[in-house]
Amino acid sequence: MNDRVLRVIVADDHPVFRQGLRASLSAENDIEVVEECGDGPTVVARATTARPDVVLMDIRMPEMNGIEATRAHHQRGAGHAHTDADDVRRRRIGV
Repeated sequence: MNDRVLRVIVADDHPVFRQGLRASLSAENDIEVVEECGDGPTVVARATTARPDVVLMDIRMPEMNGIEATRAHHQRGAGHAHTDADDVRRRRIGV
C-alpha cells in the first residue's frame, strides 16, 4: 500500500471552479491541494515554493495564460509539465 500523498496546485481564474475542484480533490485521502492560483504569474511563483507533484492549469488565464505559465514553470527547473494541449495532441494522433 502506498501512503504517499499527491501534492496538487489548482490554477484557474474562476474562483468558484477552483474552490469546487479543491473540494473534490480534498475529499480524497491521498491528495492534498497545496495552493490555489488565479493567474499565471502566481502559479509560477507558488509552484516554485510549494513544489507540487501536479499542477492542474487552466489554459485561459489573465496576465499569463496557462501555456506560458507552464513553460515558465518548466524553465525554472520544475520538471515535466503536462498541459491540456498535450491531451489534445495525444487524442489527435491516437496515443
